[in-house]
Amino acid sequence: MKKALVLITIVLIMGVAFVGCNTERPRPPAYDIPKIVMDYSIQEASPNETVIFIRGIEDVMYDRLFLEVNNETIEKINAFSIEYNTNLTQFDLNVDVFRQETRYNFNATVETFENDEVIYRFNIKYFDGREDNIRPGNLPFVRSLNKIEE
Repeated sequence: MKKALVLITIVLIMGVAFVGCNTERPRPPAYDIPKIVMDYSIQEASPNETVIFIRGIEDVMYDRLFLEVNNETIEKINAFSIEYNTNLTQFDLNVDVFRQETRYNFNATVETFENDEVIYRFNIKYFDGREDNIRPGNLPFVRSLNKIEE
């Protein structure tokens, strides 16, 4: 009787362990909200180049990613991210990301400062009138995209 009880206990423990392995781990809140990450490169090959990333908090496949810098556009379908490099010192930035029925957006005008005498690396002016001055010590600049209610 004792051996049967021990065997049943072991089988139950093994069963619970395997059930835990088969379930998908819970996702953090807002795991699929895309974000923009902006930084600058100080490499000799491309000094003072602004690097722009559009990606999710986790590995999320987006239906469509759209990035426009001035009039140059990059679009990816069924992709995880976009990376773009520019040497422009001032540019309009428009980002649209689509996932299922949801659209996310980021719009701003970005001005970069390339010398060590300037306190700020980026001046970001949003279309609603707000402004961010980003110091080199506060890089990379990271913001979640706004969910668009249509």
